[in-house]
Amino acid sequence: MKRLANHKKIPLFIHSFLGFAFLLVACQNNHPNNTEYTCISKPCNTNGKKELLHLKNTLNYTHYIYFPANIIIASPHVKNYLKYKNIIKNLNYKITKSKIKIILNSKIRRIHQKYTIDEIAYNDAIRTKIESKITTRQLTFIIVPSAKKLNGFTYTLNQNFEYYLGLGYNLIYISDNPTIGLATFAHEIGHFFGLQHTFGSSSKQFSSKESIQGNNCNSEGDFICDTPTDYNLPIDKNCQYVGINYKNYTPPIQNFMSYSPGFCRNHFTNEQLDLMSKFARSYRKNIYF
Repeated sequence: MKRLANHKKIPLFIHSFLGFAFLLVACQNNHPNNTEYTCISKPCNTNGKKELLHLKNTLNYTHYIYFPANIIIASPHVKNYLKYKNIIKNLNYKITKSKIKIILNSKIRRIHQKYTIDEIAYNDAIRTKIESKITTRQLTFIIVPSAKKLNGFTYTLNQNFEYYLGLGYNLIYISDNPTIGLATFAHEIGHFFGLQHTFGSSSKQFSSKESIQGNNCNSEGDFICDTPTDYNLPIDKNCQYVGINYKNYTPPIQNFMSYSPGFCRNHFTNEQLDLMSKFARSYRKNIYF
């Protein structure tokens, strides 16, 4: 991975031997009034979209699957990790309808290192050095020193999701910033289980091609029909939409996969949870029981 000169760009790495790309999905502080920063990521590409739409039409599941998970403290600033255990507990509650449950290892491991989340994300050598100390293939949250840009990140595929089964992609990095809470963990776990942003392929205002009426919700935006159309317009500190008044426009301010301030976000929709469930069973079955 080459070091990025512009932090607003997310790296795309082409693996010629596999014929697919993976993407860094990252949370970044570009909303100074937010206690939990917004997230920037590249969307799945055309082939990835087809895979997700096909997955949506498969049968629903009724049984639970369980993901063993770890928390690794890789920051000298974190002395008490009870906060993170409580966040995972609350996250499990929020994803109950997906029939996914995260089973957290009671033993919290520590790695002694001081690299910040920005340094880890944008310097391949640093990230490789840290990950060489992590041998587990289970879902793992790594708490690292905070920085100016990122709040959290994970690596995802933008197509050929079956490669998750052999290549891992099991790590989620989280900043030790004390403002970090459930919204950041939930947003990243949403990406981990296949969710797109509510506004779709671009964070630019009005870039979504989904209509306010939602009559093309299966093919535009996040491909989810019970998340309202999102043009990523201004939300104030009281979690109120303050953009132009459009008839019947009610953006998904409280949705974990939106760009609303972190303190506003508190839920996934039923269809999001359904897609997470199917994605987990299809493409993450190598790390659950």
